[in-house]
Amino acid sequence: MVSWKNTFEILIRERDLVNKKKQALDSLLSSGRISKSTYDYINEEISGTLKDIEDLTAKVQEKMKARLDDLEKQKELLERFIASLEIYHAAEEIDEISYEKQREALNLGLESTTSEISEISEALVKLSPKEQESAPQESVAQYEEYQPETSEVESGEAEATIEGGIY
Repeated sequence: MVSWKNTFEILIRERDLVNKKKQALDSLLSSGRISKSTYDYINEEISGTLKDIEDLTAKVQEKMKARLDDLEKQKELLERFIASLEIYHAAEEIDEISYEKQREALNLGLESTTSEISEISEALVKLSPKEQESAPQESVAQYEEYQPETSEVESGEAEATIEGGIY
C-alpha cells in the first residue's frame, strides 16, 4: 500500500489544530481577555509551530510528487502491457486462459495505480498554501509510513513528530 497517507493525515490534523489555536488567540486579544504582550508571546510559539508544519509539508509534497511521477510511469507501462497482450490475443498467439489471467492482473494493477494517482493528486491540493489559509479540511486518508505507538495521535505526540521530523 502507499506510504504517504499517515504523514499526510498528521500534517492536516496538526495544521488545523494550530490554525484553531491561532484563531482562539486572536479572539482572546480582540475581546480584551489577554494583553498584547501575552498575545505576542503565545503568537510567537504558534508561528514557530506553523513554520515547522509548513517546512515538513514542503518535504512531504516533494516526496508525494516524486511518487506521483513514478506512478505515472507505471501507469504508462501497464497500458503498454495491456495493449501488447490484446495484440497477442487478437493474433491468437496466446491461449484464452493465459490471456484472461494476464488481462485481469494487468487491469487490477492499472486500477490500483490510477486510484493512487487520484488520491495523491487530491492530497496535494489539500496541502497547498491556499488550503492552509482556508477553514480546516478533513483529511483524505491515513498515512502508513508513520505508525504512532498508540491508535490515536495525541497532540503532544504529533507536536513531537513535527519537531523531530517524520523522515
